[in-house]
Amino acid sequence: MKRFINIIYIVTAVLLLGCNSSEKRWIKGNETFGDLETAIKNAATCTNLIIRNQLPSGKTLSKPGTITDDIAKLVNLKTLSIYGINQTELPQSLGELSNLETIYINGYNLMTDELKIHGVLSRILSLKKLTIRNCNLSKVPPLPKKIEHLDLANNHILIVNLSELPTSLRYVALSSNDITTITSSNSLKNLEVLDLAENQLEHLHLNHITHSPIRRLSLSMNPLKSVLGSKSIPITTLEAVRINLDVVESLISQQTKHAWLTVPQNESTRDSLVKKYPSTEFMWFYDTN
Repeated sequence: MKRFINIIYIVTAVLLLGCNSSEKRWIKGNETFGDLETAIKNAATCTNLIIRNQLPSGKTLSKPGTITDDIAKLVNLKTLSIYGINQTELPQSLGELSNLETIYINGYNLMTDELKIHGVLSRILSLKKLTIRNCNLSKVPPLPKKIEHLDLANNHILIVNLSELPTSLRYVALSSNDITTITSSNSLKNLEVLDLAENQLEHLHLNHITHSPIRRLSLSMNPLKSVLGSKSIPITTLEAVRINLDVVESLISQQTKHAWLTVPQNESTRDSLVKKYPSTEFMWFYDTN
């Protein structure tokens, strides 16, 4: 038994020593690399760069990696992922990557200042999917015209002008921000999923956002008092936990297949909704606050 334990210690030590090598820590095949320097040495084959400065457990790695203007040398890069960003701005040369399709950046708790973007993202015309979370953003950055997926959850955005967003967007996640106002003169005609949960919205005009059917709409935990123009827009899945049921009734329709709601104090109110919308599958949550 003692010998078996010693073997475990040896194997663990070897693995930990291996993790200290930034060159090999996240290499998978000849296309994915875990630091910029090694990726540049293999620029001809590198399509995926993963910089991991923080683990999901919250542990920060001892030698944090960054991206510099040298990233422009990765001419075949398609995906850039940064877990725990350790810099305050994105390099301008990022906009020169003509094959880059996906960017995922999560600041975790390494970011104390707002990540400065300086319009670099709008120059990446190939970009289809963008995620920037926990980076203290105060506004939506300029975006390329053909982007389809946008996730800016867990930031500090106050106002969103949808007229400034590309109409190519199909997925928009802005949950856990500080949004009080959404303005628009042009609707997002291709929008399928909209997540506005955990903001400070009191009023919402859905017709200003889109005229197309919405596959999933999340408004949970907003202090909503009214939602206008919603009956003309079918919503397949509605997430409206801790939303006044009067507001919920302005959103739900016969086309709604799933609805996540807070259990009303009056049980007859719940029964009335179930009878009124027999084709809707309700999921009820208790308000523990």
